[in-house]
Amino acid sequence: MAISQHTRLLPFPRRPAGDKYELLFHDSRLVDDPVTHASVNVYRIRALRTIRNVIRRGQYGGYVQSLDNLSHRGAAWVADQACLLGNARVWGDAWIGEQAVVREGAWVFETAAVRGQATVAGAARIFGQARVYGQSYIGGHVLVAGQAVITGQAQALGCCWIGHTARLEGDSWLSGSQIVTGAMVTAVGSHAHGTGGEPELSSETARA
Repeated sequence: MAISQHTRLLPFPRRPAGDKYELLFHDSRLVDDPVTHASVNVYRIRALRTIRNVIRRGQYGGYVQSLDNLSHRGAAWVADQACLLGNARVWGDAWIGEQAVVREGAWVFETAAVRGQATVAGAARIFGQARVYGQSYIGGHVLVAGQAVITGQAQALGCCWIGHTARLEGDSWLSGSQIVTGAMVTAVGSHAHGTGGEPELSSETARA
């Protein structure tokens, strides 16, 4: 079965010497691609060498649509039932696990992690030591960096920057061009809009 060749220029080589994983064409499943509104095949990966002293040679990982999704360099890995779709890129020491989905043109790199049932989509970038968990959704051109944590059912859209030690949780959400940093916790029911600076929270339960 052919591997999709409709991918952008990679931020890493396609197949450098010493590939760290292979695609298992006999172990695939169909998933819905929200961009094309069609079902696409994704393929289980299997490690060809030890990674991080955690992933052993021969150990199964998650699913990718093509070799372009997950770099063969570094310790980046997709595990469990997690899935990489479309032009998603994962490299460095990033970790995608459980039932997380990274799709469209989203990038996850450095030591960032996406787990749970979280979705990273659009042109979002997750990097640094950022963590995206729960059923959260990151889309648009959002940047999540530093030691930021997004969890629960939190959502971030637009062109937001979430960094340093910021934390979004519950059913909070950001939109517009908000910049959120520091030890701020956005509690259940909080919302932020606007074009920049500190968020304008509609809930009095948010705390610094």
